[in-house]
Amino acid sequence: MYDIAGPCPVCHLPSDTLADHALVCGSGGERILRHNLARDTLCDTAAAAGLSPIKEGRNLLPGTGRKPADIFLPCWAGGRDAALDVTVTHPLQAATRAGAATTPGHAMNVAYNRKMAGAWDQCRAANIAFIPIVAESLGGWHSVAVDQIKKLARCLATHTGQGVEESTAHLFTRLSTVLVRGCVEMVLNRTPTYPSPEIGGLG
Repeated sequence: MYDIAGPCPVCHLPSDTLADHALVCGSGGERILRHNLARDTLCDTAAAAGLSPIKEGRNLLPGTGRKPADIFLPCWAGGRDAALDVTVTHPLQAATRAGAATTPGHAMNVAYNRKMAGAWDQCRAANIAFIPIVAESLGGWHSVAVDQIKKLARCLATHTGQGVEESTAHLFTRLSTVLVRGCVEMVLNRTPTYPSPEIGGLG
């Protein structure tokens, strides 16, 4: 990806030529922007389908201060309200690289389980279905996310009269574009910096 390794211009840590660091760099706002664009794509779809979504729903779990819903959907899961929590993980980060190399979807499963351990019990106590929507930055969606995205697309098709296959393909394309855009911006904004070569023999 890069001609030479060197310090990351955003966080100043060592950056490699394969852009592994660039795609996990926590400094800068690209990861937050990527998350927000994915959330907004799903929320806009739910709104267009007449589902009355609430973005970043607050006070869902009184007394906890937690905000488990990037998107809150009334009566979405078997008659229960649902809290959809969007997250994008990178399979080549140090914590999941070895597992991802041998098991497809490993990073997504780790992120999904972490999300479930963090909020599922509290949401269940409040009679809210907690549903992580997990994607990998290089493409791919957790099976639960795939089911939810397809369900949203079907609702949109029913509400607008659009074909289900067309609605589903369009939604997945929009979401894939968000992931690609996020990766491209992180790579382009983190081209390693390195000192200019010294020119000797002058003077």
